Amino acid sequence: MFSLDKKTGYCCTFICLTLLFLPKVNIITFAGRETAGIRIDDLVLFLFSLLIFWGHISTRKKLLNIEKLVYVIVGFSLFSYFCNRFFVLNSMLHVDASILYALRIFEYFIFFYIGFYASRIFSINKVIIFCFLLNFAFMLLQKVGLVGFWGMYGYESSCVWRCSGLSSFPSEMGMMLNLFFCYLLFNKDEVLNPIRSFFRKDPALFLVISKIYPFILFSVIGALLMINASRIALLAHLVVFIMYLCRGSLKTVAPITAFLVFIAYFSWVSFDPTALEESILYSRSEKLISYDNLTLIEDVWDMVDIEDVPIGNEAVTHDAKSQDESWWIRIHKWLYALKIYSQHPESYLQGIGPGFAMAGMDGGILRIFVEYGIVGFCLFFYLFYKIAKTSLVLKYCIIAFLINMCFFDVYLAYKPMALIFLITGNCYAKYSLKTIKI
Repeated sequence: MFSLDKKTGYCCTFICLTLLFLPKVNIITFAGRETAGIRIDDLVLFLFSLLIFWGHISTRKKLLNIEKLVYVIVGFSLFSYFCNRFFVLNSMLHVDASILYALRIFEYFIFFYIGFYASRIFSINKVIIFCFLLNFAFMLLQKVGLVGFWGMYGYESSCVWRCSGLSSFPSEMGMMLNLFFCYLLFNKDEVLNPIRSFFRKDPALFLVISKIYPFILFSVIGALLMINASRIALLAHLVVFIMYLCRGSLKTVAPITAFLVFIAYFSWVSFDPTALEESILYSRSEKLISYDNLTLIEDVWDMVDIEDVPIGNEAVTHDAKSQDESWWIRIHKWLYALKIYSQHPESYLQGIGPGFAMAGMDGGILRIFVEYGIVGFCLFFYLFYKIAKTSLVLKYCIIAFLINMCFFDVYLAYKPMALIFLITGNCYAKYSLKTIKI
């Protein structure tokens, strides 16, 4: 599997890993594709990919199953793109796909090789812990107004409303926090092992720390998610923690913990009701549970115009008193894309084409289905399944990933996907001395 010599692999790995700690900003922006553009990361990863492929060709290394699967997905994405071009040129479709979206999964997969090569140099635990602590520090500085954030178009001076850390937007940071939580929680023994030596004279104290560590981690990352205000990431955080508590000997602890959290929450609201009303999550979610959100689906489906991109051309007026704004925006984008797909049976198998559904559709599962069709949907979710089977940590990373995918295009988000593939590559490296059948 190692197709580069140790020195070359060391240099490339070190350079590429620094990308996780840098903001991702366009140096060349393509008009009309909000988040699409050429970035420094793209150039660095492109050069690394050339080295990897040269190494594979020159050493004739056998491809792993996960490599074959990703290459098949990229090939199918290109096929879907060219089908879109054919239909558009023959006036059968009116929306354009983008080849950049077809290749994006391949760019992110380069971090699989980075994670693999990194295993020869240092522990991936240190990389992830450092990345978490760095984002933790930046989020706190952003919350008090000392630091801004780096969006797709450069530096913004203020980020008090929704803290994004070193990510390009809040939802991406929410997913990153979910991944940090899964890794640090289900890899607890390895994470805590470096401090074990400090408690040689008092192993009982280390045992206590080990027992309360999951709850401290849950509280700290939960607090960060509160100032990040990503609702779907907070839901994923709760689901993963409950699943952790329900494992093994902690089964009896789960209902007790849930009850205590329930009591603490309502005690906090009772003693300080203004704290809830003034929170970012409350202001964003006040109308989330409303019957009008459901009736909106039928109204939008009947009125949405597939000839116009729905952003800025929403068919139904937003009612701030009865409709959740995020839901109102999403339902227009979702039904716009779904309506186009439903009216073109010739695209049911391969989809309408990658990237046709705007830069941010805010619904990754639906987006994959309408852009890649039935075949592409199966390929993508088989990839997610293969990743989940790699290790216990990745199993829960993918669970959090799929929850976020309901309301966020995570598979197009650079840093979460880079982190997932980094961990996957590192896990494969652990099995590299054996016959890999993952």
